[in-house]
Amino acid sequence: MTWCDILVLLALFGCSLTPLSTAARYSAETGCRFPSRWTGTWFQSGVRQPITIMDARLSTKGRCLASEGDKFLLVDDKGICYRCVVIHEKHVNVLQYKETYCLQRDSLHSLCSLITGDALLYSMFREAASSVACPFRGGHTFTYNRGHGECRYPVSSIDSCTQDSRLLLRYQACPDVHGTESTVEELQCLATWKEGSSRYLVGKVHHSHATSNEDSYRCFVYEKMSGNNVPPHQLYGEEADFRPRADDVEYRVAQSGDATCNGLFSPMEGSRTMTLKKATVTTKCKFPGWLTQHHQWYTLDYSSSYKFHHRNTTLHVSNTTLGQMPSEGPVVQQQLSAYDADQEVRVVCAEILQATADMAYLITHYTVGCQNGYMCMMFHKRDAHIIEVQSGGYTRRPEDACSPGYFDKNSISFTTLVTENPEQKKCPHFGRFSVTGVSQKERHTRSHNQENIPNTPMDLYSPRPYSAVKWITAEDQGDTQGLYTTRKTRLKRNLKHSNKENRLRKLNKTRNFDVVGNYLKVSRKKNKRIKRELESYSQTKSCSLDFKTLMVGCGATDTMEFHSDCSAP
Repeated sequence: MTWCDILVLLALFGCSLTPLSTAARYSAETGCRFPSRWTGTWFQSGVRQPITIMDARLSTKGRCLASEGDKFLLVDDKGICYRCVVIHEKHVNVLQYKETYCLQRDSLHSLCSLITGDALLYSMFREAASSVACPFRGGHTFTYNRGHGECRYPVSSIDSCTQDSRLLLRYQACPDVHGTESTVEELQCLATWKEGSSRYLVGKVHHSHATSNEDSYRCFVYEKMSGNNVPPHQLYGEEADFRPRADDVEYRVAQSGDATCNGLFSPMEGSRTMTLKKATVTTKCKFPGWLTQHHQWYTLDYSSSYKFHHRNTTLHVSNTTLGQMPSEGPVVQQQLSAYDADQEVRVVCAEILQATADMAYLITHYTVGCQNGYMCMMFHKRDAHIIEVQSGGYTRRPEDACSPGYFDKNSISFTTLVTENPEQKKCPHFGRFSVTGVSQKERHTRSHNQENIPNTPMDLYSPRPYSAVKWITAEDQGDTQGLYTTRKTRLKRNLKHSNKENRLRKLNKTRNFDVVGNYLKVSRKKNKRIKRELESYSQTKSCSLDFKTLMVGCGATDTMEFHSDCSAP
């Protein structure tokens, strides 16, 4: 082999290594990187694996060598395939690009000049993207066409969801139009942008047949217009019974047939076209003034808030956190309502059936996520800063909401609500009290017949009839010994033929506060303690009578105590 041959081989070998080494050095020198806001994983129709953009890398294309505006010169990992990629950011969640084929290395300008105007446009949608507000809201009816004629009747509808980034599309089947079907789709809006005179929307469509991103991602082009500028018969046909109104606002919408935006140039052409008409708005009723006087209410443990909006026609029920808990006010364990704690509930007053100065009985329209319907609600005013609410079952028909099958006021639980800073009042009882005869059964109903409500605090604990509570105060300490003797006799009789284990078993199974304790010795000590506390309490002359707090406590499983917070001046 001659030196000439060796030089030729070295030259050839050097040429094969130059692209990779030069590309790496050039990328490092120029610092070519994709915008940091593009970092993440992206979905592209027809590409099986997610596309990753990070720093200077575009996973399916290679590494960036140079850039100018929206033009990027990329080289693959082998260093032999160069291409120009022109990337347009339509939205933070949508990128569209055109590209050249694999070519030999050339300048950025030379390669990018090879992209023609009719080159194929690719769309990439960000995975796990944050939602955006949808351009049109619920409260619309629409007709649609899938290429076999327009489905005009029965008319389809769009309902709002709790989040303004979601819509519920209810398609109706037209018996005389092929390809129509009765189905429900949930649209999650991910991006909107304007291009020329057209407006675009990208979203994920959730329905029973959507099992992959290819089935879910869809592109829409839409146009907003006034219904008065277009004759109704051109929009809906001669047979449609729609009357134009002064406030009528309509949209024309075209939807892509796959997970791309290809071929969408006009809202009149697409895999499915729709014409939206604003639905007739029924007059909303208003919640009573005594209910909306305080715009925000809380459950007793402040885990949920009830907030009135929009001229007292709408109520939002949402979950709260400890960080949002008001700094003042009682925190007491309370059974939560049946609403999903993770989702906000929007309640709109639909019809007032009965209303008085301290009670409201009405039909409401609810929305939880993208599910909606009607339910019956009854509000009770207990004080200026305390109300209670009963909520019935969900139904699609407003006439069924307050029927016995969905609402029974005698069996539905109460949810107690208070204002953010409840007004403090003087406690109704003076002293410390020992309570007997109280059932441990959780309260779940309350009588609605005021004549049948017993004048006893027992009604707060159980709907079942019990004997009145025995209040032991400083004025009737003599009864303490009688109660002790009675309880001692009863306990001796029950435990006469039982060993220690049986006594413990029976006492653990008991459900009545009349049982004093595990043993007579414990009971005797408790009784002495109560007598001693009552005596010392009655002898305290300096205690103020203007109590602000009623303390309720359980010293043991069989003793419930109520006492006012008393401090010497």
